[in-house]
Amino acid sequence: MLRRESIRLLGDSKRLEALTPWLALLVGGESNAGAFEREHVWSALGLRREPQPMLIAGTGTIVVDGTALVLVRPYLGIPVERLEKVVTDARFLLTIENLASFHDAAACDGVADGLLVYTGGMPSLAWRRACARLLQALPGDAPVYHWGDIDEGGFRIAATLAATLREAGRTLLPWLMSPDELASADIAAARTPTATQQGAMLRWAQAAGWPDVAHALSARPLLLEQEALSARLPLHAASAVPNAG
Repeated sequence: MLRRESIRLLGDSKRLEALTPWLALLVGGESNAGAFEREHVWSALGLRREPQPMLIAGTGTIVVDGTALVLVRPYLGIPVERLEKVVTDARFLLTIENLASFHDAAACDGVADGLLVYTGGMPSLAWRRACARLLQALPGDAPVYHWGDIDEGGFRIAATLAATLREAGRTLLPWLMSPDELASADIAAARTPTATQQGAMLRWAQAAGWPDVAHALSARPLLLEQEALSARLPLHAASAVPNAG
């Protein structure tokens, strides 16, 4: 898809890839594409190397091209632009950045209490439009969480999702993305960010509306991919204590 669009727009299959630093400036206000993974830059603009389905696990019914589909275990995968409607009484919504972690979470007990959605890394514009439909169907008292990597890209994705939720009148809460939520063994296995990485993580955590997470990262800087953590779900969302402001 990326190279096809590059040919269509610029007559060169690899030109868009070469322009990635400028695309990063367009997407996030920074020209340093190395600080923002190339795939994330392309995805934010709706460009990918190949199509990514929206994977959904949990409770409810979705309508795709006029056909109602009951969500089944472990999950359903649909073309993201084809989602028309969602009917659900889920007690929570959890978006998940990485595929392996989505699979782990979809196998957890308690999936039937909520909805789990794979973002495919940085969510595309089409994904964000589909997410808005999910939010419209979600009960008003159901919290929305995001679980992603504890690194610059992970918090940039969180900030992007948080903006989508704000447009829908919702608040995004962090799930397993603060040092305060992690076991000591997980913290011991984490890497230490550079000053540049740390600064970017704090900025994006604040942009996501998570000042408590930013404070915790300031006190205990770390980098940790979500695949290093065991999946668990906010089964009792009302009693969960997220690190959000």
